[in-house]
Amino acid sequence: MSPLLAQFLVEAREQIAATTDGLLGLERDPHSSGLLNGVFRSVHTLKGSSGLFDFPALTAVLHAGEDLLVALREQRLVLDPAMLDQILAALDLVSVWLDHIEDTELLPDTAADRGRPVIAALRGWLNGAPDEADGNGDEGPDGAAEEEDDSALPAWLAGVPEDALMEAAERAAAAGAPVLAVTYRPEPQCFFKGDDPLALMIQVPERAHLAVVPPDAWTPLAEYDPFSCVLSFRVLTTAPRKEVAHLLRYVSSQSDLLEIEPAILALAGLPAVAEAAPALAEPLGLLLERGDRAGLA
Repeated sequence: MSPLLAQFLVEAREQIAATTDGLLGLERDPHSSGLLNGVFRSVHTLKGSSGLFDFPALTAVLHAGEDLLVALREQRLVLDPAMLDQILAALDLVSVWLDHIEDTELLPDTAADRGRPVIAALRGWLNGAPDEADGNGDEGPDGAAEEEDDSALPAWLAGVPEDALMEAAERAAAAGAPVLAVTYRPEPQCFFKGDDPLALMIQVPERAHLAVVPPDAWTPLAEYDPFSCVLSFRVLTTAPRKEVAHLLRYVSSQSDLLEIEPAILALAGLPAVAEAAPALAEPLGLLLERGDRAGLA
């Protein structure tokens, strides 16, 4: 075992002990901002440390707990004893995983499946009600949120430069794969969690297009918070969905992934023929595979 991993295990157990003490204190004194801040700092530190290693399920569970604590600190939620119970249960699961890591230097093979309902339960409070955590949420096996209707193209594709659309379509057609449209809407307080949204989007492989999208309306300057993220991001890539989902696994609740057939994408900027796109998919696909832009025109 590397010295770094060994140190992480020691410090992780210390943070879990400190967090547990703080949560039990909050059960006795739910209005203590000092206890709440201490619990948040411990979870935040543990989550950040875990990011140094390839333990995605562990980090995702801690991230969900951190998000709930942020909402409590910002008074967007009122503390409910059940919240504390769920955070304690999450820490119990993390402790089990730490024991397994100590023995094998790996997470258990079942970590993703066991972590998914725990994450759903914690994030359920952020949606206005606790989740029953049956593991049947909207996340796919790689953690990224699934689109409800894959037949509807994102409206923003109409604003993508034609060269970028064609580049993505041609590359995907040559590889016999779909194009992936990515939308990422970072949380306003993402910077305080150590997230760097632009750096994350730059890491998306095989990008054909990247757009930084301003808000629909800017906050008046006198009220503007420079430490709050108000931007969103849009990407077209020919990288495999699984690879991109893995990259975005810690922000899966803030991102959408949609696979688009190359021929359909090539027509995204042509509203006049958009409705006919499905019928034209096969002949257009053949032209794209040959890189015949003249034929497409």
